[in-house]
Amino acid sequence: MRPVNVRIQDIIYKYKQRAVRRRGEKLAGSHGMVKRKVTEMLMKNTNNQYKSTGCGKYLKPQGITNHVLMLKAGVRSVSSRFNC
Repeated sequence: MRPVNVRIQDIIYKYKQRAVRRRGEKLAGSHGMVKRKVTEMLMKNTNNQYKSTGCGKYLKPQGITNHVLMLKAGVRSVSSRFNC
């Protein structure tokens, strides 16, 4: 007989969290409220950059997500890369 894994509680917790998240996504999908990624909604140009809808700046995929979320929240960041 094999011994029980030391991290059994952590494994069970993660398993249950995945099930909760999956049920939430399924429920949201049935109500028509599917979460979409920012990069799925915007068009990519030939240089693999996305254009911000708020200010027209071109940003890399890593930067456009935070940029759009900051614009959506109406927060002005101290960092110059988020200022429009």
